[in-house]
Amino acid sequence: MRRRDTLAEGRSTLGSFAAAPGEYVYIGNFAVDCYKTPIPWRFYTQGKADFADHMAQFKAKYPALPIDKVTYRLFSTIELGEPYELK
Repeated sequence: MRRRDTLAEGRSTLGSFAAAPGEYVYIGNFAVDCYKTPIPWRFYTQGKADFADHMAQFKAKYPALPIDKVTYRLFSTIELGEPYELK
């Protein structure tokens, strides 16, 4: 995938997310899927309990991060993974 293939009229065709100044937002975990041809892919934590565990892991690794202020708002895409809403 080439960068020029991911833009139309200067905007991303892959997806988007919104965050306000000072807001902490979890948009998913990104990796490269190398099946057949390498492509970026978004994975995500499913469910509130798993999200809380995931944030606790980040807090253990990066104690200065204000994990209690993180909002779950996935990168909106149908190109880099499946859509999902936290329930």
